[in-house]
Amino acid sequence: DIPRTLPTLHFFACDDVDSRNGMPTTFSPTQQSLRRVLYTVTTLNKGLGYVQGMNELVAHLLIAFAGGKQENINDVVEAESMFAFQILLGHLGDNFCRALDFDKDAGVTSTIRSYTLLLEHCDPAVFEHLSHYKVHAEFYAFRWITLLLSQEFQTPDVLCLWDFFFSFGKRLTDALFFTTVAMIIAIREELLEMNSMSSLLVTLQHYPEDKQIREIIDIANSLIWKYGIEQLETLRDDERASSADVTEEVPEGSSVGQRFGKMFTKALGSLRRQPQ
Repeated sequence: DIPRTLPTLHFFACDDVDSRNGMPTTFSPTQQSLRRVLYTVTTLNKGLGYVQGMNELVAHLLIAFAGGKQENINDVVEAESMFAFQILLGHLGDNFCRALDFDKDAGVTSTIRSYTLLLEHCDPAVFEHLSHYKVHAEFYAFRWITLLLSQEFQTPDVLCLWDFFFSFGKRLTDALFFTTVAMIIAIREELLEMNSMSSLLVTLQHYPEDKQIREIIDIANSLIWKYGIEQLETLRDDERASSADVTEEVPEGSSVGQRFGKMFTKALGSLRRQPQ
């Protein structure tokens, strides 16, 4: 994954590339730094290991701490990037843990459900439109949330978004959820005019480049001011209470969250295998 991480950026460019059996055997100094940080994090988190996508997050941290300049890479920048990523894992780590993929209270299933609840609450019309054409959140929002939008925008815009998320401290994941919903609202008119699953998916999986980050942040801020940063926690609590009320009506052998079923399993497996 190292050579494939932000290959178009000069920051990670390698002037002299040697390869063996199609695999690079030489790396630029910044690629070596990325490799060392990922190896160290993997060593510290043996139960989690390395999961594709971590490279994208660490790469952006290296760029941020080095001020975007290759010559600024040193041991201090690597250490700061590693500790920052460790903190990020405290908020997002469950999304990288395969053992939690189908746990309704943690991991990817819980993350996708949280996003779905917030979208339905903030913009029921768009939610119903996407649901009608079977455009489920795991088809696009999984990558958005797990990779902190690092593959949806240019690097300066990604770092601007991260600055917004981090300003909420321990509530950064809530800010992330509100921002992903804001991305939907920013293009809601275009989405509502589309009448096929394919056109909707293309738009959501390749987010329009003409959308300004400032507009998305402003929408996210307005949603947070309107509903409160704790709104998602309230929605989760309400759903748990509702689920508890109907537990006795659930047929034996079934489970809460069964509606994801084979479709979710197949979709998640496909997304896990996608190149970053």
